[in-house]
Amino acid sequence: MVKDRLNELKQQKSRKNEKAQNTTIEIENNSTQNDTEDENKKLRQTFERAGVIAQWIEQIESNNQDIRVYLRRLEDLKYNQKDVDEKLNSFFQNNKSIAQQLVPKLKEVDKELSEIKSESTEKRIKTIQYNTSKKRFEKAFLDNNQLLENYKSAQKAIIKSQLQARGYFQATDDEVARLLEEGTDIQVFTENILAETAEAKRILADVEERHQTLLQIERLLIEVRDLFVEMSILIDSQQELIDRIDYQAQSATDHIGAVDLAAVRRSKRKYMKRKLWVILAIIVLVIILLVILLK
Repeated sequence: MVKDRLNELKQQKSRKNEKAQNTTIEIENNSTQNDTEDENKKLRQTFERAGVIAQWIEQIESNNQDIRVYLRRLEDLKYNQKDVDEKLNSFFQNNKSIAQQLVPKLKEVDKELSEIKSESTEKRIKTIQYNTSKKRFEKAFLDNNQLLENYKSAQKAIIKSQLQARGYFQATDDEVARLLEEGTDIQVFTENILAETAEAKRILADVEERHQTLLQIERLLIEVRDLFVEMSILIDSQQELIDRIDYQAQSATDHIGAVDLAAVRRSKRKYMKRKLWVILAIIVLVIILLVILLK
């Protein structure tokens, strides 16, 4: 007798369909999980990089505070002036080194943002986040640049006062200005000076040393300005996107305001209708009372 296998075949087919469905669900779940993991990884990297940038900027800000302290110690006899100059140079060099690492990081973010095609939430968040970092960095580094200019001016003033100190050296204001502004080798300027006393020799040696410091400051200023050129290009490239995000945010605010205004107007119309019906009801009631009384 031939065995009826219809039910058996149906069960096998059902099991295969169920298995295929489970496989599809598993693939979809794995795909969703992978997408989530990738997104979480990108977010972690974004916040880690933002943390590093924030630490670098904080270091520049901290260095700037220390620079202010040491600038006040210039010409203060309580402090070793050579140590003061070395400390100041160390802080300025550290700020420059940090900036040289920071600018490429910001360029890296700029490149990433330009590659994100859609106006996604991620792009807006990253743009605002890094725009904030750039503004903070720009402020800190502008402060550093101003302090460097102050240091330069202080060194010039010290050199000028030393060259004209107590009549040891005959240097006119024009000669000193030419020396300081044109970066002339100070030994060429002072080689004909006859330093007859020990104090005069000490002052002359100090002037020559400070002039080398001044030349070093000038070189550092040039490097700092080059970094600012790079920074200004980066800020300009982001400005259009920043403006667009601000416009979108303002548009959203205006839309919310328009919705609220429309709701207020609808509510006001309902209130006026209710008020009108109440007045009509009162008028009808008064008429009825008058009719009754007149009878």
